[in-house]
Amino acid sequence: MKYLDTVIESLKYVNTQKEKFEEAISIIESSLKSNGLIYVFGTGHSHMLAEEIFYRAGGLAAVYPILIDELMLHRKASVSSEIERIEGYISKILDGYDLSSSDTFIIISNSGINAVPVEAALCAKSKGCKIIAITSLNHSKDSKPRNSKNLHLYEIADVFLDNGAPKGDATMDVNGKKMGPISTITGAFILNSLIIGTAEKLEKEGIKLPIFLSANVENGDEINAKILENYKKRVPIL
Repeated sequence: MKYLDTVIESLKYVNTQKEKFEEAISIIESSLKSNGLIYVFGTGHSHMLAEEIFYRAGGLAAVYPILIDELMLHRKASVSSEIERIEGYISKILDGYDLSSSDTFIIISNSGINAVPVEAALCAKSKGCKIIAITSLNHSKDSKPRNSKNLHLYEIADVFLDNGAPKGDATMDVNGKKMGPISTITGAFILNSLIIGTAEKLEKEGIKLPIFLSANVENGDEINAKILENYKKRVPIL
């Protein structure tokens, strides 16, 4: 299948950003050493990536996804697209989170042009967080920002990783129609690579991280229960 070839080539491209991966891993490593949290945020389909590394087999306990119903798809999908363009919306919400300089804030936005992800980055940065962005440079650089700051997400981030998606995300031409989006696949690869890379570095230093097991394997419930006991107060949605 041509789509499979596209997926493989996209992942190969993403994997060429080794220096940026190392920069991002160092940021996350520093947060975990400082007892900080890894906040993850995305709107629309990008919210799935905020959930990708949260409370799942092989996932870090210190991950805190910011999941806002109105910016996701299960309430009213088309309305979520309108809300992510509203300035001043996200700052009030983020004021309710205890963000600090010990934390890392990962923001996923394919276009990187709308008000909500850009303001989220600026707000988290103002609270001392380091910002990691996952975005499409092809889309961003070919699109005018939809925010009064006239900024793209990648311009705000301390480090950004290009997801390799084309403008519009869809990669395949099917009878004149674009299909086959790629950003979720490459975004999940990026996030899991960052988590694995961070764990490898810290384990080499003798730092044991709380990592969830599948609840459907032997001792999974028991091991996860101990982790939850330590993290539920810090990550209330666990």
